[in-house]
Amino acid sequence: MIEVEATVIEFIPNAMHDEFDSGAFASYDATRLRLLAPPHLRGNTLTIYHNESPAATSPWREINRKMRFSMKEGDLKGEQLLFDGAVYDVRDAT
Repeated sequence: MIEVEATVIEFIPNAMHDEFDSGAFASYDATRLRLLAPPHLRGNTLTIYHNESPAATSPWREINRKMRFSMKEGDLKGEQLLFDGAVYDVRDAT
């Protein structure tokens, strides 16, 4: 696990949609982050999709909000698109 510090740069309602064979569908909001730490990831972006829409007062929606969380470094490979279940112990960093 690594400790990540990031700033929210964008909140995107209904950023992704799933359509199921049953005819049902799901919609996911997303938060784009600019990574600040650890130093070797500084400047990279990470998009977190939310299984449930964050509350209107959630830090996930607040542009320029700094937060810290833990995650598996191996999850930061490829396109850097993750669901919120991949981040742990989310807390304020301001």
